[in-house]
Amino acid sequence: VKVIKVNTSIMRGKLKSFKGTVGYKKDFKKAIVTLAEGNTIDSSLEIK
Repeated sequence: VKVIKVNTSIMRGKLKSFKGTVGYKKDFKKAIVTLAEGNTIDSSLEIK
């Protein structure tokens, strides 16, 4: 697989409330990968 570029961004956690207490879910990092034309990633493979 030939990778052209990778863009990353930090997604802020959402506001949640539980029994009147307000808190936030955890932040997480999202990566957007651009592949060369004709390349694909098979996402149906099972990871063990």
